[in-house]
Amino acid sequence: MSRAQWNLVVDAIMVLLIGAVAGLGFLMKFVLLPGEQLHEQYGPGAALQWMGMNRHEWGTVHLWLGISLLAMLALHILLHWGQVLGMLCVISHSLVLRLAIVLAVILAAALLMSIALWAKPELTSGKAGQGHRWGQRQGSALHGQIP
Repeated sequence: MSRAQWNLVVDAIMVLLIGAVAGLGFLMKFVLLPGEQLHEQYGPGAALQWMGMNRHEWGTVHLWLGISLLAMLALHILLHWGQVLGMLCVISHSLVLRLAIVLAVILAAALLMSIALWAKPELTSGKAGQGHRWGQRQGSALHGQIP
């Protein structure tokens, strides 16, 4: 297969993955409603599924589709690496500056992808079964550690 054909295949897969990631995000946000919205619309104890899976199970599928999209993006960049280098040469004739730009972009992406490894959640107090927005409704969200 030629390089152009590989580019077309990779780009087509990326479009399908973007569609799937967005579609599942919309499904989880607007159809398989989160806690409080679910209870307001359908009553306490209600549970929603689509194709036999709840919103958390679809969240796992959403995650793996996102990881697949990242892998395809890396392949896309590798297939276009010559173009990337050409554009960097237009930006600067300095090899050091070009390397700094590439390194800065890679480090920024790594930092954004690693948020789950270093982020510390805030523990809030709420009424059992009321979800994370209970404190906002009452105007008394407690942030920080609860003894």
